[in-house]
Amino acid sequence: QLQGVQFTGKFIIPDETQKEQFYKVYYNKFPFAKAKPSKIWGISLEYLKMTDNTLGFGTKHLWERGHFNPSLR
Repeated sequence: QLQGVQFTGKFIIPDETQKEQFYKVYYNKFPFAKAKPSKIWGISLEYLKMTDNTLGFGTKHLWERGHFNPSLR
């Protein structure tokens, strides 16, 4: 069963407030990463497509910034 995500977006260099939030989320998920600190970036998503054939052949969920899609609740 095919499942996957494709997306487009722009990499962002976070400001200080964002940086704190990004590190908090990242270190919560990967606490061992604190041993070797490094720079952190973010991605501002513009478009996302999720394919999930476990829900039926060709099932896709689409999201695009600025467009409301009621199927993605």
